[in-house]
Amino acid sequence: MAKPSSNKIDLADTPLYYADQAAGMLLGASVCRLTFGVQNEDSDSEYPRPTVTIAIQTTALIELVTDLKHIFESDAFKSDMAKQLASAVERISRGVDGSPTDAIKDILIETDPSTKLIESSTATAKAQRRKPDAKTS
Repeated sequence: MAKPSSNKIDLADTPLYYADQAAGMLLGASVCRLTFGVQNEDSDSEYPRPTVTIAIQTTALIELVTDLKHIFESDAFKSDMAKQLASAVERISRGVDGSPTDAIKDILIETDPSTKLIESSTATAKAQRRKPDAKTS
């Protein structure tokens, strides 16, 4: 069997599940089961609605928790997360500005031909920079 040419792992086809919080744990000597869930706003239950359960070797889970602890305690991680949060706060505080992209304009006009689109000069300049050069196509 030939070895892969790269150390990179392709995660493109890996399922993605969203969870707000842990919903349950079964911890065993050889295997642990971790269940994650989302807050169920349609229910009076104080417990999250389970969305996914992961079974993992206990020793692998211990290594994962150790690695996560070191990452979360590192100054580099804390600094990077603080910068990302500050950037998000700034973007949210600024609100929505500019005009829709050309693709959205087409959808709006197809949906309602009477739609009138008003562009700001800043958004127009950004849209013009995004358009590919006719010579390169």
